[in-house]
Amino acid sequence: MSAQLLFFSVAEDWPLFLEFFKQHGVKMIPFTSPTAEISLMEDVPWEKGRPPFKVGLTRVDLIANITREYRQQFDWYELDTETSSIVEFDTGGFYGGDKKKLHQARFYTVNDYYARRGEPVTKDEEFKKWVKSIYGKFKRTFLHKYGSTSFATYTENAIQWIEANHAVLDGGAISLSIP
Repeated sequence: MSAQLLFFSVAEDWPLFLEFFKQHGVKMIPFTSPTAEISLMEDVPWEKGRPPFKVGLTRVDLIANITREYRQQFDWYELDTETSSIVEFDTGGFYGGDKKKLHQARFYTVNDYYARRGEPVTKDEEFKKWVKSIYGKFKRTFLHKYGSTSFATYTENAIQWIEANHAVLDGGAISLSIP
């Protein structure tokens, strides 16, 4: 009832991703916010010297189908990935200044879900077609197989980082580390 696209990328890919989003009418929404407001953006500010950790991706015509939920423990609003017409983009990359461990990025979307009373809910077919199209175009534009693994994909910049640093997959293939 969900779909995801996993890959490795580095910060140098972010401007390329932004250009791709612009060319394909993809808008970004900050994943968390101090208010419930939904604001579409061409770019989302970097966080601590890196691309944002997580953003929502959508189209202008889908904004009416996007909601936020209040997270009391954090005192912020977060995009509701389950019910909203968004793709959750976890940007991966380097965390906390550790340049020896590259974490996997991910596009994730929920296609169908169960409402609070257990009734199945199917998201709009137009949204699901758009997600499939964006995943496919993104894969063809940026992602490559590399090495002996058949399941992991990488951007060209991530492959260059791997080769320059002799990095290897670790942690169940969710990250790459420099030995």
